[in-house]
Amino acid sequence: MAQDTDKRVLPSKDKEGLIYADALRLADMQVPRNERKWLTTVPKDQAPHDYIFYLGCHVLKTSHLIETTIKILEQIGIDFLAIAGPQNCCGLRDYEKGDRWQTDSTIAGLSSLTREKVLMWCPSCNFQISRMVNDDNVRARFDIEHTTRFISDNLDKIDFKEEIHARVALHKHTGSPQQDLDAEYAEKNLRAIPGLELVEVETLTELGRQCSNNTIEALTEEKYLQLIRGILKEAKEKNVEILATIYHSCQREICGEESRFPLRVENYVTVLGRAMGIEIEDKFKRWKLMKDPEKIIEDAKDCIAANNLSLDMVRETISRNF
Repeated sequence: MAQDTDKRVLPSKDKEGLIYADALRLADMQVPRNERKWLTTVPKDQAPHDYIFYLGCHVLKTSHLIETTIKILEQIGIDFLAIAGPQNCCGLRDYEKGDRWQTDSTIAGLSSLTREKVLMWCPSCNFQISRMVNDDNVRARFDIEHTTRFISDNLDKIDFKEEIHARVALHKHTGSPQQDLDAEYAEKNLRAIPGLELVEVETLTELGRQCSNNTIEALTEEKYLQLIRGILKEAKEKNVEILATIYHSCQREICGEESRFPLRVENYVTVLGRAMGIEIEDKFKRWKLMKDPEKIIEDAKDCIAANNLSLDMVRETISRNF
């Protein structure tokens, strides 16, 4: 029987360890390792770049977002390195338990790799790294900027190849200045797309920084679904064709609602990429709508074989995520 040979998969059997292991394995089910343009393990002799595209851990579950954004950044024309995964974790969970080793390690790593700026993706990582960069006791030798803003500031370098004739609503988070800024810039990016019509839907403070597992547990799944389906119902009534998410967690949690509502749930970079001629399928959504473990395994069989994954572990990951 094939075995997971990737030593990045955490051995811990507790809930947190399994969440990180699932992120790595879901990426392995979607993209062959030898075809990736991002690193989960950074070599000690890695040369620095002007920019680091810092992705965090859990976006690996929706690897199409990584691939799409990398292609967008490549078209903008910057020198960058993309890194993700638990070995490069921001350390937020440990830090809130009083252990700052992981955060300090990541800050040191980013400082050695970055000549100009770290481009953030994950809102939790953005929160954690931002407060550490602004701590006078932390020697962080870089500035940070969220990817939504960086793309917005470089829209003049983007070559739009297609018009997107669709009514699009942006699923925003609010309640903190950073989330409001991310929404502002994501909206600007969408408005730049030829043919696209932006439609307003309700923004809820109850949803926190993102539609994360912690947010859903705090609300209860029943309450969370009630809130999200209220937004989707409003979108349907306004003839919205695409509900655009900003964050990977929102995409992951909401995409399955396509089975209940007559619209598509897509991240803003997917919509932006499509207008640029970039189209990378959301396999996580396809599998979530598929709801059949054996069909998911069949669909992912090429990557499972290419990355030498254990079918038993794949089935465990599927059972926890779909």
